Amino acid sequence: MLDTGALREALEEARDDLKAGRSVRSPASARINDAARYVATHLHEREQIEATLPIWELCATLWPLLADALDPSGDGGPVALASSLGKLERNMLAGSVHAQIAALPSEPDIRRIIFNVTTFGRIEDPDFAELQGILSQLLCNLISSRGGSDSEALADSVLKTWLSGRREDDVIIRLLDSGDVRVNTGVLRLLINLATQTRQPRFLAAPAIHWLARILNRLDTWHADAEPLFDLAVSFFELFFTAGHQSELYSALAVSEETVTPSQVTLLKLLDAYLTRPHAHPTPSPSLFVIQAWRDTAAYTAASMRSGKDDARLPSVLAALVLDTEILSTIVLAAQARADKQEAEGGEEAMVACLKGRTQESSSIIPALVNVLAATHDFLPRIKPGAATAADNVAAAAGQMSQREIEHAFANVKRDLVRLLAVLAFNDTAVGDQVRAAGGVQLVLGLCETDERNAYLREHALFAVRNLMMGNPANQAIIAEMEPLGLVGEDGVLGPLPEKLKKSDEAAMKAGRGG
Repeated sequence: MLDTGALREALEEARDDLKAGRSVRSPASARINDAARYVATHLHEREQIEATLPIWELCATLWPLLADALDPSGDGGPVALASSLGKLERNMLAGSVHAQIAALPSEPDIRRIIFNVTTFGRIEDPDFAELQGILSQLLCNLISSRGGSDSEALADSVLKTWLSGRREDDVIIRLLDSGDVRVNTGVLRLLINLATQTRQPRFLAAPAIHWLARILNRLDTWHADAEPLFDLAVSFFELFFTAGHQSELYSALAVSEETVTPSQVTLLKLLDAYLTRPHAHPTPSPSLFVIQAWRDTAAYTAASMRSGKDDARLPSVLAALVLDTEILSTIVLAAQARADKQEAEGGEEAMVACLKGRTQESSSIIPALVNVLAATHDFLPRIKPGAATAADNVAAAAGQMSQREIEHAFANVKRDLVRLLAVLAFNDTAVGDQVRAAGGVQLVLGLCETDERNAYLREHALFAVRNLMMGNPANQAIIAEMEPLGLVGEDGVLGPLPEKLKKSDEAAMKAGRGG
């Protein structure tokens, strides 16, 4: 059993030292730290500790004194004591609603300490990193809305303060400035606790939207470093996807003068991954906004590529275009899979109808798809297998980007556009007619070659040609008029058309014309 008498003596000794302006004696801090470690391994004894010791009252007397002592104008302050007290209260709070309610009066003082220890250079000072992490974990245990109505009310009241707009109250944005894994882990767990469905709309406006943008902008780093933070952040945003808030979230992350922001690009990556797994597809689809996002990025891309001007924004817009295109392809393929299984239709089937222009509210994306594909084909010429990177428009458009960033931004644009066209044209002659009217049949035929910058472009283009020809004599006639001279081999080199293939092509053309 914990020696509650010794713990009380240590807490009172630390209180008296702080009140007198003396340096807190290390034995007191050490005894509090030992008690915190004991509680962590004996959680079942917490009620007994509370029954024999007025622990919440004692802690409540220390927090305001610590907040004063840790003022940034001072020389550092009692960091060790604050860490020990934070550990003790964190462990006493874990999973206990009545303890959360008892400790709530100390939240303003804890918030003030967080402000003090994240101000100026302290956010990156290793001397404060452990304390920052402990305080973020303490908040996570204090503000947990999973324990019924009392816990929900507590979380609502604290979140309202944090969202007040006052700089000193926004503890989340301050803690997210830290590069420490412990700090960020505590903040993400805290946000997951708070992001219940009824509370999620409050995250879609300032200042909370700045929290989300900050997290999104850190995701690439967390992913590259294989941090567990990445998985935590993904699970946080998937709460919003499951509740159907992806459209509002995407709009809230927009900046008026930008076609697309870095945080929006990262959000699209998360949504793309989310849609590849089993998920609900209600009507209307919460992913419907991607169609307009695709139109915007496609129009910008085509105009920029044809302008002949350097455009530092183009790489990020291209990244968004690729993700929008991949999302739409995923949705079309999922709808086709449900049709094959004769499963019930939902909002994603309605999205496919919008893409093909089969609703009163929408026009087909096919003309815009052919247009941006043509612009991209001219702007990003094919790189033959084994050849060095072509000296094309990429370097000029990329500006000061690194070679890795260039390759990432411009890779696979044509492949993904052709793939979307192919899946839209599958078993749909009306789409084939739209492609022909936009001049896309000849364009797709010209892409049936290996391109080092677009993995599997040739295979997707051949699939698109197949879908454009099936049951469509007019498209077959265009292909026949082009009189192919040879066959592109696996090495991307054009060779002679085998005699057997000539005969089979002729037979296919005759069959397609009904003769």
